[in-house]
Amino acid sequence: MKAGIDNILGKTISSVIVAENKKSPKKRGFLVFSDDTYFEFYGENFSCTSGVDKGGLDKATQYAHAMSGSIIKIYPKA
Repeated sequence: MKAGIDNILGKTISSVIVAENKKSPKKRGFLVFSDDTYFEFYGENFSCTSGVDKGGLDKATQYAHAMSGSIIKIYPKA
């Protein structure tokens, strides 16, 4: 993933847009922020959970390690 994801830290999400396309990349998501900026993410296949889970950074990091078993990146960098 490109490093630009750290640019969303501290922003407030005001809207979420999800788009599907017949051409590649098939799926796109846009996080729209209250300061009139947005962040796009895209891929051939991605999904999301059914809701927001309880737990902070430690719990989310543990879950990411358990589910992916690979290298993960955390922003901001500690």
